Amino acid sequence: MNRIFTRRAIGTFATLAIVSSAGMLVAGPLTPPGGPVASTYKTLSEVEPRIAINAANTPGDSDSVFRISQPGSYYLTGNVTVPSAKHGIEISVPGVTLDLNGFSIQGQAGSKSGVSHGGSAVSRIRVMNGMIENMGDDGLYFAIFNPTAAQNIAIERLIIRRCDGKGAYFNDGTARDCQFMENTGTGLYCLAWFDSIVEGCTATGNGDSGIWISRGTVRGCSVKDNPNTGITNYQGVVEHSAVFGSTTGISGEATLVSDCSVTDCTTGIRVAGKSVVRNNAVSAFALTPGSVGIRVDLESGGRVEGNNIMRHALGIVCSTPNNLLVGNSFTSCTNAINAVAGNRVGAILAGTYSPAINGNSGGGLGFTDPNANILY
Repeated sequence: MNRIFTRRAIGTFATLAIVSSAGMLVAGPLTPPGGPVASTYKTLSEVEPRIAINAANTPGDSDSVFRISQPGSYYLTGNVTVPSAKHGIEISVPGVTLDLNGFSIQGQAGSKSGVSHGGSAVSRIRVMNGMIENMGDDGLYFAIFNPTAAQNIAIERLIIRRCDGKGAYFNDGTARDCQFMENTGTGLYCLAWFDSIVEGCTATGNGDSGIWISRGTVRGCSVKDNPNTGITNYQGVVEHSAVFGSTTGISGEATLVSDCSVTDCTTGIRVAGKSVVRNNAVSAFALTPGSVGIRVDLESGGRVEGNNIMRHALGIVCSTPNNLLVGNSFTSCTNAINAVAGNRVGAILAGTYSPAINGNSGGGLGFTDPNANILY
């Protein structure tokens, strides 16, 4: 017994001795070196070099409160009030990121634009994270027409509202997760020769159109109560978006319009030929004389398929030949299809009603034509 205890004790003391010895080997001196203590961490400017917008760093001029004249990353430290005859922030060089940092640029009567270009070569500009409101002109203005070079403007997480011009106006770029509300002109306007992407944006109660781009992609947007056109896109894609309460819901030429919901518009979708319009829901709360679900005008070569049209006086109007109209469905429309001669149109058929179904069989429309346009 004693012999066993002695062995255990010896083992324990040996282990403690090894641990103690190891601690002595790795421990540093207890006395700190002489001189001031220096930080081992990087400063904020080293981690993310940014410049505050203020009178010292970005002094304004005769027509701007602040002016950015060097490339770099800038941020607001408070709200900006813009007086008459001035822009809020002018950017005169390419390669600038402007973070509103949760603050707002607020215009007074007679003010100009909230954020604007201050030179003819401005490109690669990014503006994000804040509000621009009550400007006397456009909320954000970067329209410099150059057919040989893309402008590449990016706006993200902005609310632009109640400006006397357009909400945002630039040639080409991206707009993501922005809101354009109650501006006198169009909510977002992109007019250029290069593609733009508009994604996850809303445009509500603007005085003209909601979203207007000349080419590119509009995806996942919600547009409501803009009196002219909800979404316009030439030579591009409009998909998974919702439009309510415009004269024309979606307009395009050589455009794919897919999987959208268009409600209470005098004309739901209007395209020139060479467009594809498929799998959209076009409806109205009440049938209005003269209303049209989908209209195909001008050129030929379009395809209208798989759409569901409800309560429009004319379901589909096709005023040019050589288009394909197949697999659409109509309910409570005065006339399903009004097309000139020379189009390819699937048979217009009324499906038979099915009895109650409770099981693994039943149903049937009474015909097997996969291209039929169905009345129900």
